[in-house]
Amino acid sequence: MKETGNIHGCICEKFGTAYYILEQPNGHAAHCYVTGNCWDGNDAIITARVRGLTDHCCDFVRTDLNTGEEEIICAGRWPEFYVRGGSLYQFWKNKVQKTNIKTMKTEVLWEGEYELSGPISVSEDEKRISVSWCYGDGTTSVGQLNTVTGEHKEVYRGGFAEPFADITHVMVSPQDHNKIFFCHEGTTQYITNRLWMADVDTGYVENILRQRLNEDGNNGECVGHEMWSPDGRGMYFIKYISTTILPRGVWYLDVYTKESRCIASGYDYWHVGVSPDANLLAADTQIGGNYSDVVLIDQKKGSETPLVSARTNWTHPCHPHPVFNENGSKICFEILSENGNLCVGIIDLAQLKLK
Repeated sequence: MKETGNIHGCICEKFGTAYYILEQPNGHAAHCYVTGNCWDGNDAIITARVRGLTDHCCDFVRTDLNTGEEEIICAGRWPEFYVRGGSLYQFWKNKVQKTNIKTMKTEVLWEGEYELSGPISVSEDEKRISVSWCYGDGTTSVGQLNTVTGEHKEVYRGGFAEPFADITHVMVSPQDHNKIFFCHEGTTQYITNRLWMADVDTGYVENILRQRLNEDGNNGECVGHEMWSPDGRGMYFIKYISTTILPRGVWYLDVYTKESRCIASGYDYWHVGVSPDANLLAADTQIGGNYSDVVLIDQKKGSETPLVSARTNWTHPCHPHPVFNENGSKICFEILSENGNLCVGIIDLAQLKLK
């Protein structure tokens, strides 16, 4: 990576890891949500640039990490974007849009009647995109767009009882066009049926993780921040620090057999990103104070290695949300600068082999 006016190198004082900071002068730089992808290949990254943290309209900027060169790809709304196959997909009001990163030409793939709600997800073959919105009666539409035919299909319309009525995190499977995930949103201490799956062909909807009550009758498994595995066989999720039925940490659920297992429990985890080969995971933590640690999890080795301590204010969009590049050699994450500006940190994992 090359240091330029907007990119400079740092060393984490706590863990000694070298990383780079990508910033926006007189503003903020942010990447996508943790379940998305902001990498254009392995050495270029797409970030959203805004003046203020409450701004949702942004410029999407591509940065070549080898040369430091930057160019504006298009305008849009963050963090509801996803990069795949040389294109940037995003929701813009009631439209699903696709922008070719090289030509910067934007096309509208589909337009509906309601403003769409993200985060957006795109299947690996780019033939399916999640589409979701909230109706005026409190119910939510869960569906997908077929990018080959241009057809939209609403698979499920529903919601939950108040006070936690919302459906969020609608995500198409990266591999199986017949599966769409969504979650029961709300304070996780009170949500005992968080993870749901819809069958596109039949419309059948089921709760795929049976959360247990503890000995006092309270929710003993407080879970969330789900992420598809690249092969579409399962989902990674977090059992939060409020969980009383141990172990807490990063878990994996096979969406076909409904069997789950603990992957890593050495830290108080918050979000988890998954590498393309699904062996390496990158998770941020809830450790209190003004910092969240970004930890690398190697499933084959059974190791949990803290990499960077990232300054945060614990509110959106200032969560680290670690995301791997396309070959799993780098991780990007969000971090607050000393003056309170949101920046994107980038770690080259090649340095770990030298330690």
